[in-house]
Amino acid sequence: MKSLYSKILSDLSKYEKKNSLYKFVYTYVFKASFKYVFWLRVTNYFYKNIVFRYTVFPFSWIFWRHYSYKFGISIPYKTQIGYGFKINHFTGIIINSKTVIGSNVTICQGVTLGNNSVRGDKRSPIIENGVYIAPGAKVFGGITVGDNCVIGANAVVTRSIEKNIVFSNKS
Repeated sequence: MKSLYSKILSDLSKYEKKNSLYKFVYTYVFKASFKYVFWLRVTNYFYKNIVFRYTVFPFSWIFWRHYSYKFGISIPYKTQIGYGFKINHFTGIIINSKTVIGSNVTICQGVTLGNNSVRGDKRSPIIENGVYIAPGAKVFGGITVGDNCVIGANAVVTRSIEKNIVFSNKS
């Protein structure tokens, strides 16, 4: 339960400067993307914990699934996501379940992170810490996006990116 609590607090700190019960309730009620990330975290935690898998997990799964449809986000609850995950605007986000996302990652609307099945590459990307993925960006294949990278709007990434790089289609 400690890791769930600390992950939710780290996510909250990406949305608000101060963490408090008031800020949690305010952010949960008025920021839909935080609500989705909250239920994603809770469902992931209950799925991993065998004690809760057959008791509380089905209820959290219903909330997570409801918000997936409502907000147009497809992030499987089994996806590995680090601390401080933020979704800037919530629609059209598709992430493969095998994708690994590091800490302090921000994703905007219209982002796709998945495998490159056209080339027969069934591996999914690894997004390291501190990455910002701008609206409409697509990241395909078994590649690694290094620490503190920025992927520009509508960029299509099919090769690995070293850390501290700003990537756009003209790069």
